[in-house]
Amino acid sequence: MAKIDLRKTNITIVGQWNVAILSPKWIQSQFPEFKSTDDIPMEIGINIRDIRFTIKDIIVNPSPNRLVVSPKVETNDCYETLIALVSGIVSELEHTPIIAVGSNFSYVLDKSEDIKPVSGDSERLDEYYKSIGKKFSGSFISQHVLVEKDRQITVHYDISPNAKIVSFNYHQNTENHERINNFIQDFINQQHDSSKMLSNLIGN
Repeated sequence: MAKIDLRKTNITIVGQWNVAILSPKWIQSQFPEFKSTDDIPMEIGINIRDIRFTIKDIIVNPSPNRLVVSPKVETNDCYETLIALVSGIVSELEHTPIIAVGSNFSYVLDKSEDIKPVSGDSERLDEYYKSIGKKFSGSFISQHVLVEKDRQITVHYDISPNAKIVSFNYHQNTENHERINNFIQDFINQQHDSSKMLSNLIGN
């Protein structure tokens, strides 16, 4: 049975972020529900303007061109906390230039599960490369772009002999804060939609 990979599940806001502001201290000062008596360790990347920290089961990863916020727990409570935090940050930092918003959901499948849209691709690729004297490894990456009213969904397939991963990216280009907030509020519905789509893709 397919399982969600929370390490690749998030809300991403693309814009010009002031990383110095987005610290644990600032979040705790703006959102009392995140107050803690414990010190919150911060990971700093090679680029010191790329930081990462965890606060109440939410991973916050701001960088100059995007803010990525991820859940550590697969529960509606955690998802709702994530939504409230991201929406609150966008509201408090309303003058931050934003150009797009997205959400990502990634699922790891059982080896026995077959994915209809790419079913047989590995065999066809193997036959083709044999015909030109090459050996196919059995690994390939493919993506399909789906169009909805005001957003697009990219379905990404990462297939190998060792793993089958299907990821969904919901994306909307917009600078309008109301639309951005509506997109953020829809995170749980998007997760349910991605799960339902996956079920159809593997024929459940």
